[in-house]
Amino acid sequence: MYKSPNGCGRIGSAPFTGRMEGTYSSSAGSPEAKRVCCGKSDLIEPLAAAGLLRVIGIEEPDVEGGCRFVLEDPGGVPLRTFWNTRPLSLDDFFLLALSLTDLLERLHGFGIVHLDFRPDHLLIEPSTLAAHLIDFRLAVRLDGADGADGADSPPRTEAEGAEWTEEKREEPKGPPDEGETLPYRAPELFLRSPADHRADLFSLGVILYEALTGRLPYEAKRPGEWRHAHLARRPVDPRLWTPNFPRPCARCWTA
Repeated sequence: MYKSPNGCGRIGSAPFTGRMEGTYSSSAGSPEAKRVCCGKSDLIEPLAAAGLLRVIGIEEPDVEGGCRFVLEDPGGVPLRTFWNTRPLSLDDFFLLALSLTDLLERLHGFGIVHLDFRPDHLLIEPSTLAAHLIDFRLAVRLDGADGADGADSPPRTEAEGAEWTEEKREEPKGPPDEGETLPYRAPELFLRSPADHRADLFSLGVILYEALTGRLPYEAKRPGEWRHAHLARRPVDPRLWTPNFPRPCARCWTA
């Protein structure tokens, strides 16, 4: 039985409670291989069931009172590094799109919304384009989510979704860098409105546009400008930058 300051649980049977601090490592006690991955301990079990992480050890609680789980390093390179060092063919683009879509399907199938889906939180296997998701600090589990059948249920209404409020989730100690987060943030999160899996799908659209064209669908600098862009503007047709991209696919952003 592993205990946290706010509760206790056993991996594989009962969920942990309280806040989860995690580190990725190829093996326990191998600091040179670690990648930081934070989240909430009550998400450990569904994330493991979805195949999105694997706990290989647990460390003593730190001075701040948080559990530290040692997670298996999924491998791969950061998505931004990948597309900055390897030009994407159309075939590669569609393989990447399928890989990221499959990743979100597994996550949402267990009723979990990431709420910070962006290139810095994605690792890619260069040879297969398989994707791995890290950093679950802002992730929430939607009310009524019980298992893998969640992906087949109808979309939740705003009242049923995960609230972007203090009462519904813990704030991370260090909020994500605004400059990195804002270009991928869904409109409802700018408004602090209720959100569900569609917030992650908006972020996916931004990521795929950037992977395809090498630029973001909107240009902005300050938070208010990003908010206006995501609420009121349409992206430029990606075929302006990639003329050989199929017109029907481009309508995903321009329709």
